[in-house]
Amino acid sequence: MKNINLLDKIPSLRNTIEPDTPTPSQAARKQKWLGLGVLFIFAGLCGALGFWLYKPEEVITAEMLARPGAKYQPALVEPGKGGEAVEKPSIAPPPRKAQTKPDRSADSLTLAPIVSRRVAKDASIVNAATLEPVWLVRFAVCMYKKNCDEVRRELEKKGIKAVVERGISPILMHRVVMGPWMTVSGAKTARAKLKEADVKSSFFTAGNRSYLSSLPVADIASAEKTLALVKALGYRAEKKSARSPQKIYKVYEGSYKNRLLAEVVMKKYTAIGIKCVLEKHI
Repeated sequence: MKNINLLDKIPSLRNTIEPDTPTPSQAARKQKWLGLGVLFIFAGLCGALGFWLYKPEEVITAEMLARPGAKYQPALVEPGKGGEAVEKPSIAPPPRKAQTKPDRSADSLTLAPIVSRRVAKDASIVNAATLEPVWLVRFAVCMYKKNCDEVRRELEKKGIKAVVERGISPILMHRVVMGPWMTVSGAKTARAKLKEADVKSSFFTAGNRSYLSSLPVADIASAEKTLALVKALGYRAEKKSARSPQKIYKVYEGSYKNRLLAEVVMKKYTAIGIKCVLEKHI
């Protein structure tokens, strides 16, 4: 049998180099040139940026300082090398805008809007800046308009011409609070009995207790009368008083700029048995 030498037939692949395969020395040479190219590009960009940002130093001459409105002015004076004085120009601050003060002379002042006095029929339209007090003769203050209308009709029967005016005023109001009751039914039963005694009340709760409250009145004597009536029926009650804004009605007669004249009119009505007071309006 013929001996075959496989080492002669199979070429060695260990040292075989394919065509166009770069050697280690060639790859290092390409990397070197690539790094130099990137360095040159970066240096060019830095030089272009520096040239664009560069501004030459401005030279200040005497003619520039002499120009009207120049932004330079001599600020510092220091001795030079030869003993002579050298002026160093400095940038002057921007001129301030002139601030105009408001004209507060008498000619420039404008008057306040014209207003009219409510309730003063014979007072003409006056200026709010020069308001003077007027005095009104008041006959009654009512919580309900129908009561003031009744007072006005009675005055007209006596030859006194009066008017009814409506307004809002903080009035000291009095009411009677009744209770407490442990149940709502107990409070409602008591409310029905009070209604039979001509005591009107409203129902409210506080916590787990029920209460009743009479209608608020400005006359303290009426509140005390209601309190006595409720206690006489065997219920626990107390009077509460507090100021609150209320819609009220007043009966007036005339308006007077002179207080002495208003007092004379008031005394004339008081002498014939008509109660009235003076009320000041501004």
